[in-house]
Amino acid sequence: MLKQLGVNTVLLPPGEIGPALLSGAIDGADWIGPWNDIAFGLYQSARYYYMPGWHEPGPALEISINTAAWQALPGDLQAIVEHAAAACAEATLADFNFHNIEAFPKLAELGVEVRSYSPEIVDRLREISAQVVADLGSANERSGRIHDSHMGFLARARAYAPMSEGGFLAIRNG
Repeated sequence: MLKQLGVNTVLLPPGEIGPALLSGAIDGADWIGPWNDIAFGLYQSARYYYMPGWHEPGPALEISINTAAWQALPGDLQAIVEHAAAACAEATLADFNFHNIEAFPKLAELGVEVRSYSPEIVDRLREISAQVVADLGSANERSGRIHDSHMGFLARARAYAPMSEGGFLAIRNG
């Protein structure tokens, strides 16, 4: 998607991001969130901080297990692994939410200017993202089923969100 926008993406080891920003080898970087970005010292290399991350609404974790090894586990051990993975994901989300909230005001204290993407950029990101997702969904039959399921859920989530999370925040922020 970024390539379609004319962005030349560069994958760097974490320790090279700050120096590459300072030297001008790269113009921007995506790391994690305020908590980790501050701890990593990126504020020393980048004056501007764009939020929200339009491409990742929260942390994602995964667990990969060989299919044969998984199938060899008895049901009770499969359940333990599933529940442990879910608990880890929940704890990680809570940890990131708490620490990012705590770290966010420190960005300004460190001289970093927090900005939002312009509506024009957001519109273009949305347009290209939709096209990339549609292209991936048309790659084969399995991708098509996944795409259709995802898009159906997304439509239901979009109808629900204004009254749920959006409504909650509107009442709280009243």
